[in-house]
Order: sequence, then structure tokens, then C-alpha cells
Amino acid sequence: MSPLVLAGITISSSGIMNLLPWGGPTARAMAALHLTTADIFVPVIPSMIGGLIFVFIIALIMGRKERKRIGVVQVNGAAFHEQAASVENAAIRRPKLVWFNGILTIVLLVCLIIEVIPVPVLFMIAFAIAVMVNYPNLREQKRSACRLMREMHFRSFQ
Repeated sequence: MSPLVLAGITISSSGIMNLLPWGGPTARAMAALHLTTADIFVPVIPSMIGGLIFVFIIALIMGRKERKRIGVVQVNGAAFHEQAASVENAAIRRPKLVWFNGILTIVLLVCLIIEVIPVPVLFMIAFAIAVMVNYPNLREQKRSACRLMREMHFRSFQ
């Protein structure tokens, strides 16, 4: 894929997501103006949704053009599958909990927007719930955390 097309799509979406209230310029504006999330962020949500729909449409159009330009590359399915779902990573995946994790994320976002409690506390509560449900005993939590740290350390040196 053309690096220019990929960069353009990525920057377009990150420009829209930069308006989220828990980071970036929106957080600085809220702090400087002494406003709440409801005051500054909620009115922007419809335009953000419109912008994201626009980015998805442009990504679809540009992706189709790139596919026509490059063609479809056949990948050896077995080798790709081995790399994507290694035995080590399979132990920490939770495919049966995708719906729970998605609902937890949506609830977290709603609570962030309506400011139920302070943002750091919300993130800590959501993380604690996610860890307790996805990895119910302490041994699994430690094992998955160690694997994640090893992978992050390995990737940083590649």
C-alpha cells in the first residue's frame, strides 16, 4: 500500500480522535476554561461521528483503488495463521469475552462523557473489572502481565 495513502488515512482519523476529552487539546481547553466534559465535548460528538464516517468512506475508496493498483497478494494461510496466533499468545486470549469487553468499553466511554466520577478512578475501576473477569485468578493475571511485558520489551528492540 502506498505510504502516502496509509499516512493520510491514519492522520485523518487521529485528527478526529484528538478531540477526545481525556487527552490532547480538549483536556487543555477544559482545564484552562474550567469547563466540564459535558460543556465542551458533548456538543462536538455529532461532528466527530460525521468525521469518522467520512474517514471510513475515504478509507474504503482509497483501499479499493490501492487493491486495483497492487492486485491481491496471496499469503500462505498456514504460515500467517502460525504467526498471528502463536501458542504463547493463545493462552492469554479471551475470544469468549469479546462481547463483555466491548460492553465494558462502551460503559466506560459513557461514564467518561457524563463524568460519573473522576477520569483516573473510572479507568482504574474498568481495568480492575476487566482483569478480574478475563483472568479470574492471580496466577493467570501475573502470567499474562509477564507475557505482555516480554512482548513489549521484544518489540521495542526490533
